[in-house]
Amino acid sequence: MRASVFFYWGKVSRGNAGRPDVHLLPLHCLDVAAVAHRWLSRDPCLAARLLGCRAEQAEQWKAWILFFTALHDLGKVDFRFQMKAPDVAERLCRLHVKDNCGGESGFDHGRWGYRWLIKERETYGLQGAPLPWMRAVASHHGRWVVDSGMCPVAEQEVLLHNRDARHDLVRELAALFLGSDDLSAVPLGPPPSLLAGFCSVCDWLGSNSDFFPFVDAPPESLADYYAVRLGEDYAGR
Repeated sequence: MRASVFFYWGKVSRGNAGRPDVHLLPLHCLDVAAVAHRWLSRDPCLAARLLGCRAEQAEQWKAWILFFTALHDLGKVDFRFQMKAPDVAERLCRLHVKDNCGGESGFDHGRWGYRWLIKERETYGLQGAPLPWMRAVASHHGRWVVDSGMCPVAEQEVLLHNRDARHDLVRELAALFLGSDDLSAVPLGPPPSLLAGFCSVCDWLGSNSDFFPFVDAPPESLADYYAVRLGEDYAGR
């Protein structure tokens, strides 16, 4: 695993007595994908709406749905989001507490996840037509995101660290859900029309720490963690 992906938090809880107060970002991403996986497996009507019109490619499309659902919080790999919890940011990555790094109270991680994919998709190796897919999952807080906003201002070391971590997160999730981190040859058509709403509900459920307790240490592997979150009856499916 690329260690850089674990220098970022996904969820923070205050007053979690006796339990971790931070949930690492890639682990939250997998929690949300686990909800998506189980929902598709247990609800044939929903699966038919999302996959039925492409029955001959159902497994491929399911893999893309899980991959992009996991990628919904790409915009959190940004010092401006991380500094919304400066004590946690300092604990995970001291670069984020440099003098000129600060959080933005209005920072929209959904919009910036979409914007970063637009700007950096070629460095991730994403070809085809990924932008509508990313826009759908990046809109998981109930409004369509747009490509706008000034690029962040920080020391080059910080910006490069964030960029490389986004690249690594995309590649780790691709390896897990698509079977390869080589995304150059995978074609994409328009996403299912329900993807934005589906991802929103998956994120809402996957953010419930009663269902998905916080984990503040990297697992042995993301695949092992994902199998545990799915449950033994779903592991490997």
